[in-house]
Amino acid sequence: MFSHYNINCYKIFLKILGFKEIISYICPLNLKLYNMNLNTSKTHKECPKCKEIKDRKLDFYQRKSEKVKVSSYCKDCILDSNAERRRVIKQQAIDYLGGKCSNCGYNKCNSALEFHHIDSTQKDKDYSNYKTSFNKLKPELDKCVLLCSNCHREHHSS
Repeated sequence: MFSHYNINCYKIFLKILGFKEIISYICPLNLKLYNMNLNTSKTHKECPKCKEIKDRKLDFYQRKSEKVKVSSYCKDCILDSNAERRRVIKQQAIDYLGGKCSNCGYNKCNSALEFHHIDSTQKDKDYSNYKTSFNKLKPELDKCVLLCSNCHREHHSS
């Protein structure tokens, strides 16, 4: 457990960083800072999702055109959220096309399942439309069949 002296040392260190209101306690297991009012800090910010205190310039996306100069969530939380949304959309797309390879029936790993356009001339080149919503992806999925990576490679090599 931290002694009273060590906690005071951390408070002094935080005052040097520019925090005007100091933490109410320090977790002894992982040394994360809790209950800190960061409204007065110009260099650090607390991410509302992960609750970690991070550097405003390094760990948050900077916005140039809006009144709020930094993103609400830290870069790590935004990237995790985007990856989870893409994973969910891919799972919905796989389920929409039957959930398995249309050639051999493979269905063990979603990462090994790919979408093959039946007519490559009908392919929409603007992939940015499909990152946000499954409903926007449905018309493009109607032009595809689901293949595992092996069957997809064999199809394109022949």
